[in-house]
Amino acid sequence: MKPATTKDQKMGEASRRKKVGSYPEKTPKAMRDSYQSCLDWSVTGDIADHPKGTALVNALVSLKETHNPSLGGKTMAVLLETSDRKPVLVARAVGMSAWVSLISVFQELGLNDRLKDELDPVDGYDAIFC
Repeated sequence: MKPATTKDQKMGEASRRKKVGSYPEKTPKAMRDSYQSCLDWSVTGDIADHPKGTALVNALVSLKETHNPSLGGKTMAVLLETSDRKPVLVARAVGMSAWVSLISVFQELGLNDRLKDELDPVDGYDAIFC
């Protein structure tokens, strides 16, 4: 005997979620909003201590506003430090697309990654630029 189906089972998952209010009306905006959490940073020292600190923050703001949404993935961290190894800024990216874009920003400013030859993170950082 065939089991009885309810009205919600017949209408499909997307229609059901829309009906109960848990379905985004504008998927592209929802995707953009989800990316906002895929790239972030925090200033851990005096940004003026690094000669390219202000330019980097401006580039990160621009990247966060223009980058396509990420589908998620592993969180990777980047540290910016001064020449005497004082931490200035920590940036985090979730997913490979966000990571590649984040690293590109550092490289375009002419910063060098101390961990470029390392296979594993060092002190929790996947890259350390100075």
